[in-house]
Amino acid sequence: MATRAKKTPAKATDKPAASKKTAAKKRNTKTKSSTAKAASASTAKAKAATVSTAVNKSTTKRVLTPLEKIRSLHISTFISYVLLGLITAFLIGKASAEVLLGYQARDAFTNVEGVVLGSASEVLFNLEYRYVLLAALVIGAVGSLFLATKLRKRYENSVNAGISGFRWVIYGLTTALVVELVSFMAGVQDLMTLKVVAGLVLLAALLGWISERENKGASSPKRLAYYSSIFAYFLSLLPVIGSFIGTTFYGDERFGWHVYALAAVVLAGYVATLLVQKSSIVSKAKYEYVVFEQRYIRIDQTVKFLAVLILLAAIK
Repeated sequence: MATRAKKTPAKATDKPAASKKTAAKKRNTKTKSSTAKAASASTAKAKAATVSTAVNKSTTKRVLTPLEKIRSLHISTFISYVLLGLITAFLIGKASAEVLLGYQARDAFTNVEGVVLGSASEVLFNLEYRYVLLAALVIGAVGSLFLATKLRKRYENSVNAGISGFRWVIYGLTTALVVELVSFMAGVQDLMTLKVVAGLVLLAALLGWISERENKGASSPKRLAYYSSIFAYFLSLLPVIGSFIGTTFYGDERFGWHVYALAAVVLAGYVATLLVQKSSIVSKAKYEYVVFEQRYIRIDQTVKFLAVLILLAAIK
């Protein structure tokens, strides 16, 4: 009998091929998933790098240069003086005193033969205390606004050179008005005496500016203008000191606490300004002038703020 060859089933030969295709598909899937994971990881790293770069940039932008800090100080000064001016105009009471003009006139009550002259005075006008302080705040606000905007380049160039003429002018004008106010409230009502007081404060500020110019490129400190500035500041306080002494020894009444407090604030402002001025002469090699300029601005802000606070508490 003839034997027939057995046919190999198709299923037996197809299984290895199917298993190979399945393994290939699995490998392709794993490769795709690993590629996708790598792509997503690289994308996440790129996003993290972008975020960190943005954070670094924003952090860098927040760091101000010394001149930018001075500009921000002037802007804050402008805003604070505007607010203090509104408080002064609308919340401080309407206390006032007479401004007098002293002169010599014929004394009709003497029995001496001939013409005898005696002291006389004429009332010029009534002046409210708050208006003097308001004028100082307005000048300070306008000055700071100009130094932060229109005059910024010239001002910053002068500060870089170690001189601040613009600031000395504004400081002299505003401080002269505040010292006039203290003198006026302390009973110094003669117009010419008040103007002499203001002139001495302006002279002291001018001498401060001259001191800076003298010491700009000097190898050793020059202090003549500085000492002259101290002397001018002291002279501007003589009418107030004389009024305090006369009232204490010969008067039946005393000034209100706010007069003494305001005089103490002015004196403290003088001392602080002179100390910064001395430090700028002695320690100019150790610190940049920008540091001293910031101190001057902060002292002026503090004096004006305390002046408004004292009058607001005392005169309602």
